[in-house]
Amino acid sequence: MQFVIVAAMALCVLRAVWLLSRGKLDYKLGIGWIGVFCAIAVLGLAPGLLDRAARVFGIAAPVNMLFFFGFLFCAVILFALSRRTANLQAQVRRLAQELAILRKEALGTGAGADETADRTSET
Repeated sequence: MQFVIVAAMALCVLRAVWLLSRGKLDYKLGIGWIGVFCAIAVLGLAPGLLDRAARVFGIAAPVNMLFFFGFLFCAVILFALSRRTANLQAQVRRLAQELAILRKEALGTGAGADETADRTSET
């Protein structure tokens, strides 16, 4: 079973690296996923490590620690994606404003601008 876990995580790491190299995965998130895959592989190779880590943190059951750190990882990913979404919304707003300005300039300076302006004011 350990071999299957390590092999699956190695394939996941290779896939993440491939996606990063093609620009299909954001570097900030990609590094996080690679870290998770490596941590799962390490825990697959040394299952007693999870027990020792739980004792160090004072957590009674190792599974609870695993769920806690999984929850923290998901929270960090959600926060990063929320920030990215907000940045993209601002960028779309700015680009839409620039496009509107360019369209206005193109309509105002091109040949037949008077006819176009007359047609748009009539509607």
